[in-house]
Amino acid sequence: SARRELALLIAPGSDAAQIAPEPLTGTPPQVGEQIALATAMERRPDLAAARAAVAASVAGIDAARAERLPDVTGTAGYKRQSDGLTGIFLGLAVPLPLWDRNGGAIDVATARATGASRQADLVRIQVRNDVLRTFERYRALVARAELVASLGAAGGAPDLLDIARVAWNEGETELIQLLDAAEAHLDARLAAARLRTSLWTSYFDLEPAVGGFDAALAPENDR
Repeated sequence: SARRELALLIAPGSDAAQIAPEPLTGTPPQVGEQIALATAMERRPDLAAARAAVAASVAGIDAARAERLPDVTGTAGYKRQSDGLTGIFLGLAVPLPLWDRNGGAIDVATARATGASRQADLVRIQVRNDVLRTFERYRALVARAELVASLGAAGGAPDLLDIARVAWNEGETELIQLLDAAEAHLDARLAAARLRTSLWTSYFDLEPAVGGFDAALAPENDR
């Protein structure tokens, strides 16, 4: 069913009824927690949008303050009066008030900048929590997979199913015991597959949380 669904998503117009990708084996690449957090602060698009909103609101304050100073206009010319006098005249036009202009617009721009800054802080906290939550699940599953692998490798115990098969061939065991061993073997295989699936799923859940993986996110000594 999963292979058919994948075929419909990847090649809906083709004749392929099923698509089977290469199985994921082993454990995912190691990811460093601190580097993951730093990368998320740089790459997460929601945080970048929040920073852009802060920059735009700060620019709005500067624009409002630039309009605070009055625009002084000057006039000059040559004038002949009614009494026959003539001469050059100069004039300046200064709007009032002189220094308390556009105060309301500055207050509005300042309030918007404050709101944008607080929103950016909230987004930053959400990004950090998102990374830590997904990373903790990933790290817990990595530890569990390593523990299961170490127990299987260190014990060196032969496969119970093989023992049951040998005993069955030698006539030293009952059929029910052979079937129990086969069922236990199947359960162990299914448990290992579920653990591997959960581990890789947690790894791919961590990727969007940090804004994308690259080689810099896989240090050997940063867990």
